[in-house]
Amino acid sequence: AARQAHSLNLNYPRIGSVAMASNHRMEQNLIKQPPLHRANSVLTRALQPQEIALFVRSAAQLDRPKAAAEKAGMKYKVLDDRVEITPGYVSVSTMHLSKGLEFRAVAIMGCDDEVIPLQERIETVTDEADLEGVYNTERHLLYVACTRARDHLLITSTEPASEFLQDMLS
Repeated sequence: AARQAHSLNLNYPRIGSVAMASNHRMEQNLIKQPPLHRANSVLTRALQPQEIALFVRSAAQLDRPKAAAEKAGMKYKVLDDRVEITPGYVSVSTMHLSKGLEFRAVAIMGCDDEVIPLQERIETVTDEADLEGVYNTERHLLYVACTRARDHLLITSTEPASEFLQDMLS
């Protein structure tokens, strides 16, 4: 379904992959594939919906995981500042709210160029040192979201993908 798929190693024990899709519809189809979609799970014990999270960089991208969950036939709840996991529902949230949480399976969607690092943040920087700080903060945000996955991690993007994905693969 995706044009490209690569294995991902973040120097900790995770099963992961990075998948690039040419459009949002193809990206949504990636969520329907095992192990995130419970009905097709290859796990010995099927994933329960509350063990799955779909994260995006910011609230502006929340429609992407919501559409993917709907297409996969998964009920979801968008997490708010209380960050309450609801039994029977996939958690959908921004990367910012993912800190401190853990899920058996995580998909980080929308890791596109100009989304992470967020273009609006880069455009406001006037100093080279500040620019480095923005890049470090954005990279750390992605890393924290990735480490929310206990067993399975999927990172998706449409092309062109974030430059951070190539960093993670090397």
